[in-house]
Amino acid sequence: MAARMEQTATAGTIQVSRETDRLIAPLFDFEALGGIEVRGEAAPVNPFRVIGAKAAPGSLRGIQASTHR
Repeated sequence: MAARMEQTATAGTIQVSRETDRLIAPLFDFEALGGIEVRGEAAPVNPFRVIGAKAAPGSLRGIQASTHR
């Protein structure tokens, strides 16, 4: 999946999966992109482009909070 996301990303941008978006959502703003076909996946994957750090980051919970520094 990472290789396919890299192929579809615009140069100079960061593109992440939905799972990564969920983990770092309190820290960054994202733009949802259209689905991309990924070999081995039954349905299109919906990547997100990182827009930038949030002006006022939210609080982290659980494991993220204990490992974020």
